[in-house]
Amino acid sequence: MSFASVFGQEEAVRILHNHIEKRRLATTYLFTGGTAESQESLAVSFVCALNDPDASPERALTPISSRIRKKIHPDVRWLGDDPKARAIKIDEVRSAIGAAGLTPFEARWKVFLISRADRMTMDSQNFLLKILEEPPAKTIFCLLAESKDTLLTTILSRSFCIRLRPGMDPMEGTLDDFRPQDFGLYRWEEFLGQYAAEPKDKLIKILDQMMFYFRRLLIDSAQNQGGGGFGSDWLEAIDLIYETKEALDANANQKLALTRLAMRLKRAIPNPDRLKV
Repeated sequence: MSFASVFGQEEAVRILHNHIEKRRLATTYLFTGGTAESQESLAVSFVCALNDPDASPERALTPISSRIRKKIHPDVRWLGDDPKARAIKIDEVRSAIGAAGLTPFEARWKVFLISRADRMTMDSQNFLLKILEEPPAKTIFCLLAESKDTLLTTILSRSFCIRLRPGMDPMEGTLDDFRPQDFGLYRWEEFLGQYAAEPKDKLIKILDQMMFYFRRLLIDSAQNQGGGGFGSDWLEAIDLIYETKEALDANANQKLALTRLAMRLKRAIPNPDRLKV
């Protein structure tokens, strides 16, 4: 499974990864803190990991994950993702969650993601609470909220809280703000080779910066396509860098890890000149 498109939320990723690996999933997850964009990125990556048996660093954007990220998967329902709506009313909640008791059509889990859940009216929350009191089998709810203060305490008591920490937001700034020095000027083996003897903490920071840069390219790619597509080459690059960070955390040899990363990035993005613009 891959949480490679999530940045700066290592503790949250570790918790969710363990829940999946140990098969100790909560019925309801409440994502708070960070930015709305980072909450959605983490929640979507979590849903992909739950439902996509092919999700891995080697397969960056599988058909199942692609449909989940494009919000067109039949077993993954979104509520409250209209930024212009001032409240999430009971009719919207009843219409979407009314199908919670149905067996998933093709996924392992039926998932309901409620964006800006703190905008739910009291009627909406009470309706949701009745579902959570007797949760349907193979169904998970993900609540994304700026603040949990407006949510019923009975909903909070039934939710596993994932607190995101503040961090760098790929939605802000320009590509130049994220581009590492000399990035795109040299071949992959030359660019990465200069960091082979650096202390591990400095190397991790460079890899993080590369991930942020590719993340920004990924966001720009989606926006340029009207939100209907993702740059699979950028997502694959993010996955490869994330896998390298995991190897380094497991005390892999830095030179060998960077050599392998350079070879794989060369296949994914053979022309680094694309990164200079």
